[in-house]
Amino acid sequence: MASGRKVVIVGAIVALLALTVYVSTRSPSASPGKVDAPRILAAAREYTRLFMAQHLPVPASVNVDELISRGLLRPEDVAGFAGAEVSVSLKGDPRDPHTVLMRAKFKDGKDLLLLADGSVQQVPSPSK
Repeated sequence: MASGRKVVIVGAIVALLALTVYVSTRSPSASPGKVDAPRILAAAREYTRLFMAQHLPVPASVNVDELISRGLLRPEDVAGFAGAEVSVSLKGDPRDPHTVLMRAKFKDGKDLLLLADGSVQQVPSPSK
């Protein structure tokens, strides 16, 4: 594996861990749940690999519910996102610090964005 690719993967893991800490401390009334960052990354890579192996176009993102339904994740791997709609980017450039790696949409109308630079931003959910 190329050195640059290793840095991107390590950076993504660190960013997911930052999101985990942020989500677990976001609401004092919410019970903290587990978010298994390495497993989410592995599931997203395997999902992409499955599409490529079938010569199908890889979607821009995948919802964690889809990863669970395909057996690539377990519900307990993403329990910290309970009540949120979470998607993982499959095509963004992780070297671009503004690339959104993950988006968690919460029922309160706010989204948490995990950016490739490791930061977590809270923004209003886009209107549908």
